[in-house]
Amino acid sequence: MHPPRKNSDYFDVDKVAAQSDAAQRVARYFGVSEDDMHLKGKELRTCCFLQCGKKSPTGDRVLAIQVAHAAKIWKCHSYGCDKQGNLVSLVSLAMGHSVRPRGEEFKAVRDKMREIFSGEAPDNPSVPDSPAPTAETQEGEPKPESTPPMNVPLAEHPNERVRGIADLYEKLTLDVSQMPPHASRYVRERKFLTPEVAEKWQIGYLPRDTGGDKAGGTMRGKFVVPIKNRDGQIVAYAGRDTDWERKHQAWIAGNRQGKKPAKWTFPSGFHRGVELFGQERLTAEAVGIKLKAIGLPVVEGPMDVINLAETLNVPSAGILSNNATKHQTQAIARLAHEVAVGLATILLDCDEEGDRGADGLTVELAKLCRVQRAWAMDMHDGQFAGIQPENLTIDTGGKFLRDFLARSVETA
Repeated sequence: MHPPRKNSDYFDVDKVAAQSDAAQRVARYFGVSEDDMHLKGKELRTCCFLQCGKKSPTGDRVLAIQVAHAAKIWKCHSYGCDKQGNLVSLVSLAMGHSVRPRGEEFKAVRDKMREIFSGEAPDNPSVPDSPAPTAETQEGEPKPESTPPMNVPLAEHPNERVRGIADLYEKLTLDVSQMPPHASRYVRERKFLTPEVAEKWQIGYLPRDTGGDKAGGTMRGKFVVPIKNRDGQIVAYAGRDTDWERKHQAWIAGNRQGKKPAKWTFPSGFHRGVELFGQERLTAEAVGIKLKAIGLPVVEGPMDVINLAETLNVPSAGILSNNATKHQTQAIARLAHEVAVGLATILLDCDEEGDRGADGLTVELAKLCRVQRAWAMDMHDGQFAGIQPENLTIDTGGKFLRDFLARSVETA
């Protein structure tokens, strides 16, 4: 006698919930960055990424998930919240459904879990995440997805202390006499970092002595840049360790023992995976026809964005990492359709980590818009290996890349 055949809709939610990294995969899918995941023993702590009616972002450790539990039971410790459940309810609430999904809601959650854990969306989702395309929607243009986590503008933050650092940029300096040797060297090596550029982008070094009020916290002693939302409001500050190169080399020389040195520091509670550095400057009015020939360049860090803009007059979007999240990928595709005739040009650092990130981003972006790679370690006879966009000048990078990027300069 043959065992009963499972229907095509069957998906074992209990089996995937039992996976050791199930909680991390769900959190990552809904926009929580690796830096905002805190694993202590058998408990994973993150900010609340649920669509539960909260009015503002929560602390970065309020959601507690038991990663060793087969059902990944969790509880939210945010003030006034008593929500708790298992992995199914976690996904359900993150989608904006109920804590105990039934019927069509459960089918939608099941399909979403299938997408999260298999990397493939179902052929016939029970409840689509977005409406069918209309006549006004461009073919291939990304459809709206579930609401991503929100970063509150610092000036509007409910915490008075956070509101107090909204104008932290006023304490930043480009005066190398106020910097330690490694910081002054960092500035001198980047010719595009002029006083005019620093004022324009509101960037600079934050001295450890910030006037006695110690404003800036972990940003002190770092080169600091503001991260802005699409409306140009500052939602966070990020700090670059100007001594990172030395620390990184020492880490490699020590057989990569211990934690890898962090190049950039982001504040706790900041949803890095939903922002693109430089996005506030990527409007059709500001960009004009600059990107119609080369596409929208996608780079890693703030310095890449600033150098391309100031040295080559090329607008770009920075993913603040070498791996783009789902929300960033969707935002890149939307911007590409708005300002670059639906074409994105991947220009992550030309090294091993950058190539790995670019490989994944190419696949995901190709589902939403046209995409091309500007370089890779094994492209163009390897002449760009080791180069980062922040290192580029008009006279460096080889004829191909100069011509490739110069197309936008010529049409500016």
